[in-house]
Amino acid sequence: MTAISAADGPVVVTGASGYIGSWIVRDFMEQGYEVRACVRDATNPEKVDHLLAMNETDLRGHLELYEADLLEPGSYDAAADGSCAVIHAGAAVGYNKETPQEVYDGCFTEVRHVIDSAIKAGSVKRFVLTSSFAAVDRGSRPETPLAPTACWPNKSWVSRPTRSTRHCVPPSIRISRSASSRPLRHRN
Repeated sequence: MTAISAADGPVVVTGASGYIGSWIVRDFMEQGYEVRACVRDATNPEKVDHLLAMNETDLRGHLELYEADLLEPGSYDAAADGSCAVIHAGAAVGYNKETPQEVYDGCFTEVRHVIDSAIKAGSVKRFVLTSSFAAVDRGSRPETPLAPTACWPNKSWVSRPTRSTRHCVPPSIRISRSASSRPLRHRN
């Protein structure tokens, strides 16, 4: 897998105003990257002030806000143009008044919209898709709980096989950093 460094160009972070997205932005800025932080509404201070404040710290990188909507094809084109990586941490999960159908459709269409923008850019060397427990959680629909065997851990996903298929262990992913360029790499 091709390593990237801050010298390769900006990185795009979708869902930048969220908890996980904000930490991803911060980590890249600590490493000196230019970050294109994608948010739905760049004028909403509750969603962007904490991001913009990072530009006023001693972090080595810089952040620029990009307004984009996961449900709108092409809305990530400007952010992706000339970028070296896309970290897709955004998702419509119902907190912003999406209908259950929009949340479900988002599993397919939202990701496709971001991937299409990355492909169109032609400069993206690395695409990282994040997910959450919400992808499998049935807490919002307790009438249809997951069966105890609903999780099928792939041997490459687990650090140590377990006797039970009830608990999946996520992959062990670490970010390694070299002193000079600080490239991101996946290590098992």
